[in-house]
Amino acid sequence: MRLPYSIALVFAVVVGGCSKGPDLTGTWQSGMGGALTTYHFHKDGKFSMDVLYDACHVEVSGTYALEGGKLALNPSQSKVEGPEPKASELRSQAGQASRVTIRMDSPASFTLMPNDPAPLHINKVSPNP
Repeated sequence: MRLPYSIALVFAVVVGGCSKGPDLTGTWQSGMGGALTTYHFHKDGKFSMDVLYDACHVEVSGTYALEGGKLALNPSQSKVEGPEPKASELRSQAGQASRVTIRMDSPASFTLMPNDPAPLHINKVSPNP
């Protein structure tokens, strides 16, 4: 069974260097694929993410970087709560490497373009977390 891309993105583990490019600082949300995902990107290169999906709650935090049109996330902590077997399925995805192409649509909107699932459109809801 394939999960919404926002869930897979939660578990992307790609170590990034210095970030240059668009400014992602602030709070962003996406409601695609049956998941409500809230992203918090901080100026110091840290991020946190909350995902509500199929009666499960996923919390992730770590560091991020923008490199050559790619968004790299390096989660350092994650917590999954919810009914089994869905929670176990989400936990099993932790540690899967991924580099995701990012396209800034406007200062208040960006799109993540994975190789397989449909693009994920994300909108800014506040300037700084």
